[in-house]
Amino acid sequence: MQFFLRALTRVPLSLLYAFGALMYFVAFHLMHWRRDRAEHDIAKAFPEKSRVERAAIVRRAYRNLADTLMETFWGFGASADAIKKRVTFENPELVTACVDAERSVILLTAHYGNWEWLSLAAGARFDMTIDVVYQPQRVAAFDSFLREARARFGSRFIPRKEFIFDLMSRADKARTYALIADQTPKMNDPKQWTHFLNQETAFFTGAGKIAVSERYARSLEQDIRDSPADWLWLQKKWKYTKASAT
Repeated sequence: MQFFLRALTRVPLSLLYAFGALMYFVAFHLMHWRRDRAEHDIAKAFPEKSRVERAAIVRRAYRNLADTLMETFWGFGASADAIKKRVTFENPELVTACVDAERSVILLTAHYGNWEWLSLAAGARFDMTIDVVYQPQRVAAFDSFLREARARFGSRFIPRKEFIFDLMSRADKARTYALIADQTPKMNDPKQWTHFLNQETAFFTGAGKIAVSERYARSLEQDIRDSPADWLWLQKKWKYTKASAT
């Protein structure tokens, strides 16, 4: 498996995009993979849009996901310079100033745009080790490939279940952590509820303690409203309601 995955990282991006177009056609038009759920969530998030507009968002979301997957494999084999040409950071001095002052930094992002390129670019851009919290994959060989590919520019990947222990064990040191914070907590996990895209939505309480969860939600919501198809609607953000979790 790893040989095949590594081979994909050497394929030109133009050819990967062509394969991504085929993946989109199969997943969206033939398999209807998670389409009912995506259409339901988009309808609730954007009741003011027409059915035609919402259908266009769904189609673009599937095509964007296919492109993102192909870009991810290409990025796992790209040089640091090639990645930095494609990803820019606003106000990077805010991060470097905190690091220079030996203050810990928490970077919160989401499944929006190409989040895999973001972690690669951060490792290539900043002269520091970034500890990235991630969810391990069930297939060991695939998980090993992802960890190695994602960490090639110096980032360090921490399994989600080990994050709190790692945080406490390094409490006396300034660290830079990165989390994808738009995932849904499990039913019995501590969580914070907020009104997000026209419905009550659960976010991890941990992100609220570490940073400003409400500000994160508002910022992400505005990004999604600006470009709805760039968010990962297929992640099943609303797995349960607030009433069923209490």
